Amino acid sequence: MMIQTRFLSCILFLCIFTAISSCSKTETQPSMASKLYGKWKKVQYATDDNANGQLDEWELHNTDEAITNVLEFRKDSTGTEYTTGSPDLPFSWIITSELTMAFSYHGSEAIQFRITRVNSGVLHITTRTDKGLAGYYYQKTN
Repeated sequence: MMIQTRFLSCILFLCIFTAISSCSKTETQPSMASKLYGKWKKVQYATDDNANGQLDEWELHNTDEAITNVLEFRKDSTGTEYTTGSPDLPFSWIITSELTMAFSYHGSEAIQFRITRVNSGVLHITTRTDKGLAGYYYQKTN
């Protein structure tokens, strides 16, 4: 009788523990688009100078401190590129797959970018140009 009582107590404990643990809140990952919202300041850029199809460490350059280049991504899929000494450039943007996006500056063709890194503080994107692979490295400003 005592063994049955302990066994039933253990079963009851396991049921209660399972019920409580199944009530935990599951966290959802932010979408790729939501990670982009806000302003990003370009801090570095790279070009594939040796044409090997990748951006080597020595091909990475800091931006000129006298020139500020900022991308702003808004939730309505519009944005603006702000560059010191140049007119503001409005654009539309869309996530085309998990790691790619397209920019379309008004009056021009869309540019495809591969997102190589994005989190709350950094954004790294690459694109193919007529001169080869190019990379742009941004830090979040807001």
